Amino acid sequence: MRLLCIDPNHTGGNPPIELAARFNGLRFVAFPHLWPLVQILLSWGWHVQLVLARESGPVGQYITWQHERLTWVIGNEPDGEGPSSWIMSPAEYAELWQASSALQGDRYVAGMSSGDVNRAAAYVNVAAGCAGIVAHLYTLTPAQAIVKVQDYQQLHPSVWVGEFHEVDGFTPDDYWAAFASAGGIYGNYFCYSDLQVPNFGLPLLTELQAAA
Repeated sequence: MRLLCIDPNHTGGNPPIELAARFNGLRFVAFPHLWPLVQILLSWGWHVQLVLARESGPVGQYITWQHERLTWVIGNEPDGEGPSSWIMSPAEYAELWQASSALQGDRYVAGMSSGDVNRAAAYVNVAAGCAGIVAHLYTLTPAQAIVKVQDYQQLHPSVWVGEFHEVDGFTPDDYWAAFASAGGIYGNYFCYSDLQVPNFGLPLLTELQAAA
């Protein structure tokens, strides 16, 4: 399954419907005011993956959100570094996981970004009942990405690539083809537009929009 990471709160983070329709779903950070948008996307048959991030606010705002194609990622890169990561100790993550227990739908352990499977194990171990692990894979070729997914599968059989971006010499389709051949791994491309994150936009975006 191919998903695209977007940012509905950013003027440059919203793809046109014709382009979004090329994907199986969309992934973005949860905010209370986005529920009408989530409902529309679900009604159109897309899968929606929501990230319960630092900026999402209290979990209680989301406990009535429910749909069979709505899944949750709890936290964001607790094993990461830098301002974009919501860094947590395993004990802190355990508190967040417990606080999110009232959410309806599958919950995945937050996007692991360090690549250290041993570190990831400490977070998985405090996430009872998780549907799987979300891994963020950067600076890897498609073949290397599959190997890393297989490493994470030692912790949980269900691994969802929550973010990936191609390295030189490869296209996003090369990764999705590799994910499909390795058992149908789900992969979220990061991201839609260079306006969302500079130099990370979907390649050939102008051509894709023109052909849509």
